[in-house]
Amino acid sequence: DGAFAVNGGSSLTGAGVTIFLANAGASLQLNGNSVVRLAAPAGGSYKGVLMFEPAGLSRSNLSFNGGSGHELRGLVYLPSRNLTFNGASTVSADQLTMVLNSLTVNGGGGTEWRLEPGPKPIPAPASTSATAEIILRY
Repeated sequence: DGAFAVNGGSSLTGAGVTIFLANAGASLQLNGNSVVRLAAPAGGSYKGVLMFEPAGLSRSNLSFNGGSGHELRGLVYLPSRNLTFNGASTVSADQLTMVLNSLTVNGGGGTEWRLEPGPKPIPAPASTSATAEIILRY
């Protein structure tokens, strides 16, 4: 229920990490030349979940500003957030799924997103009537 900011020149690194934004007032901001390398837990209750918020929150904005490099692994489930990558953002990911209200990538000569090619399994919830789907919207 507050701001979590990683400011210019700082780094945030961790494995087995889940960032929980408890309500619409909680925020995450990455500022100029911050380096973020985060991987979701490999097991337990939050297996595969990198960022999460409860459903039904009012819309709000998050911004990652001019990052020098982000390596993200896991599910980013922030359905009420408008996420913006500003400036020259570099993102590397081989296991990244994003559920957002909107995603904006504002350029710059150094903008580069490296997403590993190939199919990635998305398991359905453990239920006989459940399904999994991938939706891309433009």
